[in-house]
Amino acid sequence: MNCSWNQLTSVDVSTNTALTNLDCSYNQNQLTSLDLSSCTALNILHCHVNQLTSLNVSANTALTQCFCSDNQLTSLNVNNGNNNNMVSFGANNNPNLSCIEVDNAAWSNTNWAFNIDPTASFSENCSGAGLSDNNEGNEPMFYPNPTTGNIYISEPGNITLSDFSGKLLLEEKNTKQLDISSLPVGIYFLRFGENNQQLFKVIKE
Repeated sequence: MNCSWNQLTSVDVSTNTALTNLDCSYNQNQLTSLDLSSCTALNILHCHVNQLTSLNVSANTALTQCFCSDNQLTSLNVNNGNNNNMVSFGANNNPNLSCIEVDNAAWSNTNWAFNIDPTASFSENCSGAGLSDNNEGNEPMFYPNPTTGNIYISEPGNITLSDFSGKLLLEEKNTKQLDISSLPVGIYFLRFGENNQQLFKVIKE
């Protein structure tokens, strides 16, 4: 279904349960809401360049492409159990979006981090998201994030910091503080804990 490049202010696909492809992008920045909860067969979604403030595709378990860039999103739920089969994803240019709910924050950081704004992060539970991408339960807190220099950790541990390519930049043992003031502005990935199993995205301003 292609309804792009129009001036639509709403789209109702609630009865289109067999819908597999929806392109409602470039609607002259008019589309403000989109309910896809009944479109469980949806495979491809293009809804970029609109005025959407929230988008929930958690019911769209067959989704392999999702492009929702250039909106006004404050809420985005992509936790549909099928993230590792989504070959294309884009949610950048949503300046008010801080948390994106996904299946696995570490996986999304590895595969989708280039396709979101620096001010956004992935979490498996945005309703309880804290200072880290996957801060739940008794996991450590990292702050401030973004930072201009030091990162402080709520408990001591072993830390490594790498860039997008996986290159190791910094490594500290049994510490509660990491100084990244010498690094260029950008996004980095901090691993913490035994076997470095916890992954957090760090923004250097």
